[in-house]
Amino acid sequence: MNMQWTPYLVMDGNAEEAADFYAKALGGVVSEKMRFGDMPPGPQGPMPEEIKSRITHVRVVAGSQQLMLSDTHPGMAHQIGN
Repeated sequence: MNMQWTPYLVMDGNAEEAADFYAKALGGVVSEKMRFGDMPPGPQGPMPEEIKSRITHVRVVAGSQQLMLSDTHPGMAHQIGN
């Protein structure tokens, strides 16, 4: 059986920067980047301006490996290394 792990890192506002770093370091590419502002309004109404530029999902692909990242909502509990 061939098993592959896909790490998913949650960042506090720097997921795009981290994805660019990992893509360069691993010789890969950034793909499937989506920001919170790209999402349709939810039941609570439009997305607050301070979160629109944050990443809701981004994938880094290097060969047959991948890494996924996203940002938290501002003010959401976030512990580095958690």
